[in-house]
Amino acid sequence: MNELSDKFLDEGEIVYAAKADSLHPLPGNQRIMMKLWVGSQRVETLRIYWNNYANYVDVAVGNTTGTFEKMLDNMPEGGYIFQVVSLDKFGNKSLPLEANGNTYGPRFRSSLNNRLLKSVIAQDNELQIIWGGIVDKALGTQVVYTNINGEEVEFSTPIASDTTIITDWKSGLKYNTVFVPEESAIDTFNTAFVDYEAELHIYKKLNKLAWTVEADTYEATGQLPKGGLVEFTIDDDKDTFWHTRHTGEGPTNYPHWLAFDMKKKAAITHVALTSRHDYLTSDFTDFIIQASDDGITWTDYGEFKQPDIAGPQYFAPNKPLTTRYIRIWMIRGTDNQHCHMSEFSAFGNYVE
Repeated sequence: MNELSDKFLDEGEIVYAAKADSLHPLPGNQRIMMKLWVGSQRVETLRIYWNNYANYVDVAVGNTTGTFEKMLDNMPEGGYIFQVVSLDKFGNKSLPLEANGNTYGPRFRSSLNNRLLKSVIAQDNELQIIWGGIVDKALGTQVVYTNINGEEVEFSTPIASDTTIITDWKSGLKYNTVFVPEESAIDTFNTAFVDYEAELHIYKKLNKLAWTVEADTYEATGQLPKGGLVEFTIDDDKDTFWHTRHTGEGPTNYPHWLAFDMKKKAAITHVALTSRHDYLTSDFTDFIIQASDDGITWTDYGEFKQPDIAGPQYFAPNKPLTTRYIRIWMIRGTDNQHCHMSEFSAFGNYVE
């Protein structure tokens, strides 16, 4: 007999238990959920090893098939290699099934930053939040405020949403951002709440009921009933609009202007311009915010570009501004035929 083969024949046949069919470690906050699938009825126990077989835990299967879950707690943040070995009722073991998994904790949390706010606009009991761009691995934001009944309200908004409107706002605003480290994670991670003081950070939309407006030109008949006239820029109706003249003597060239008399002085933090939504690309593109105390002598407060985006676009003067009169001086546009504006609003506080 061959000495080499005799050695293995003397040891007898090696019998292996059936392997688990799949192993999916689902990451969490210093814990990990082990999700296993067993298709054989000849498995008594599943033994999960980690840390190079130094640690293990058993999962009772009882010779049944199906999905089995086991939570591993107190798992420090980091990456792990797991091996699962099946045991049958005779004590036979299977070959190992291996999978990688991660846990997350303080290190991951410290890397997270809140989603940015572009602006927060308040008018009466309506609060409009304009969010910054989408943040990697973020699911959404949690928002907390006090409603008109004095109750604290908390709700969540998805990260894909760029605008949030609250219709029963009274005071306060704080928010945080909710993150998930991996798509299959069982836990989320939240940033600390950012607390916004209403009087410092929330821009209040000025009431326009007493305002008047003038322009260098307007279309008197060709855009009626919802277009052409200057007063359409202060009616809070996004479906009406001012338009430069294009009938009769025809269009005039740039520059064009709209001048708003607020009737009393206000400290202005932002202005909002809303274009005609069905002609976004046929409009003025560059403009200057101007202000005056008498409606005659004007001072510039920054030159800006208007993007081709539907809805209100917000612009902040380039220096502190307290004034009665505001003028939008339109420098240039896509062509001379079309210059229009649906709505103009100012944000801040009246000081008189």
